[in-house]
Amino acid sequence: MNSITDKYNVQQKIIKQELLEMIQNLLKKDLDKESRQTLEEMRKAVKTNKFEGLNQKIYEQYNAQGWNIPPNSGRQNFSHIFIEKVMDLVSIQHKYQTDPDSPQQKYSSEENLKVKIKELLDEFEQQEKSMLIARLAQATILLELLSNEVDHLKFENKFLRFNYVDNLLKKRKTVKSQTAGKVKKFSTNNKCLEECLNEILSAGAVDKIISKKIYARFCNLVKKKYPTPPYVQKPRLSREEKRQDPAIQAVDREALKRNEWAPTTLRTFFEKALKIRITDLPNK
Repeated sequence: MNSITDKYNVQQKIIKQELLEMIQNLLKKDLDKESRQTLEEMRKAVKTNKFEGLNQKIYEQYNAQGWNIPPNSGRQNFSHIFIEKVMDLVSIQHKYQTDPDSPQQKYSSEENLKVKIKELLDEFEQQEKSMLIARLAQATILLELLSNEVDHLKFENKFLRFNYVDNLLKKRKTVKSQTAGKVKKFSTNNKCLEECLNEILSAGAVDKIISKKIYARFCNLVKKKYPTPPYVQKPRLSREEKRQDPAIQAVDREALKRNEWAPTTLRTFFEKALKIRITDLPNK
């Protein structure tokens, strides 16, 4: 399989299958009627490769629902980056598809098309046969040249899209590998945090309201039971610091080494585990 077309087709099948699985998982959730209808339309479009009319709705929802707003942490995960890149393309397509001066829009209705045809017929009826033959010959050659140019552009587009998406998929694979490695490294820390959280939540009334006071108790219990995290991440040095003598680098790393729980680690675990934000919690 050396042809870029063959590679592109295989890639599209993979992406198509992943899209269908993603849509299917979303449909299993509790959705409002409009969201469910849009997802059903998307699933049908992916299956049939007919996306006419759907780009407009996706573009409108993208802007209305704020999919393009960066996460609160200020750092985008790969899924957010991928959606952003895809929506850049959808936005460009939307611009051309909704241009009122484009033939696609001007002749979108049957009435407008009939008007244009009548204008051309009226113009052609006033011309001699020899002139019409000359114009037909020129139009035929121009059509052949434009068709050839379209074929070249289609292949170029296929080549660029394949390599662009290929790079994104490789990036995703790297991110997944890094995430899996990070989860494995911090698994012992997470077990300690989970143990302390369960102990705090199981103490007292089962239906107690999660508050900032509960969060403070969680942090205190973690620090009391496990003063030092089982796994301590190696401190990172800047590019300039890495150019220093190895002995100086070792001193810098020791100085930067954190032997206690980072506040961000405790907060992130608590928020993710309970699907809340500390700032939204009541004080008591």
